[in-house]
Amino acid sequence: MFMFLDITQKGQVSLEYLLILSAFFSVFALILPIISFSVDQLFVAIDTVTAKQIIQTLKENDELFMFLSNNSYKKLEFIPSKEINILINQNKVFISCGEKKFELALNDSQVYLKKTFTEKFYLELKKENNLTKINFYN
Repeated sequence: MFMFLDITQKGQVSLEYLLILSAFFSVFALILPIISFSVDQLFVAIDTVTAKQIIQTLKENDELFMFLSNNSYKKLEFIPSKEINILINQNKVFISCGEKKFELALNDSQVYLKKTFTEKFYLELKKENNLTKINFYN
């Protein structure tokens, strides 16, 4: 293609190519932060739904375990997309992700537990001595 072009035409084609390339990267540089922010907000929204699901599951199972016999056991699995913080203090559970915080009052007092999960984790409920015990672990 360039065999029949003289030197000035080759230079003009190179400049046009560079202008088009720089325009593409300029647009890409403007759009990239917007896409990054949107994806980050999506992960926070997914973690918020997961945190709400954990609270709801804990509430349902805490009520269920009141009527079950000793040595009853249930293990549940959750996968956060970014980060979920869980705090258990006496008979209250606090779950937070991003700026959202959820709270649940339990029927039985629990051992103090504070953990942050960034990958798959398990929620374990066990009834011993007529008390429901809750544990979170990876």
